[in-house]
Formats: sequence, structure tokens, C-alpha cells
Amino acid sequence: MRRRDGLPRIAQAIAAPAVRRTGVLENETKMLRDRIAAIQESVLDAYPNQDLSAVGDWMLMAAIDALIDGHEYLANYHMAWYAVICRRGGSSGFAA
Repeated sequence: MRRRDGLPRIAQAIAAPAVRRTGVLENETKMLRDRIAAIQESVLDAYPNQDLSAVGDWMLMAAIDALIDGHEYLANYHMAWYAVICRRGGSSGFAA
């Protein structure tokens, strides 16, 4: 698992447990969902001039949230949108 620059720490901290299905604590899930709501609001408020990097972060966090709930198909949907955003230049890069 690689880290994404700019992605909130809570998302980076719970990504691996969500993917591995080893369990994510309730308070961590709440923190993630609060961050998702905040970034969603900022992206929608900025429309049509939204930052593609922020949209990418939103899609990654939504994918993690979907995995927490056991919705692999929904995680794949969000990851597909993330891939499109990256191709359009919205990725702020990854750090190893």
C-alpha cells in the first residue's frame, strides 16, 4: 500500500485494514465519514472550478468507506472514477 500526498491521515491509516477486512474501529469510520462529508462539500461548493486532486481524494476515501461496509462493487466504482481523474491530471502524486 502506498501513501497519497494530501490524503487525510485517517484515510491512510484505515485503508489497509479496510482492504484486508481485518476491521476498522467505529470511531475511525466516523472520522473518515466526517472527512468525506467535508471534502464533498468543498468540491461541490467549488463547482465548476473544483480541484481535481480534491475530487480524487474524495473518490479514494469513498472507496475506503465502501470497503468498510463490505461493498466491493461500490469501491470499484469509486476507484474507476479515481483512475479517470488521474488520467486527467488530478493526481497530486504518491509517496512511497
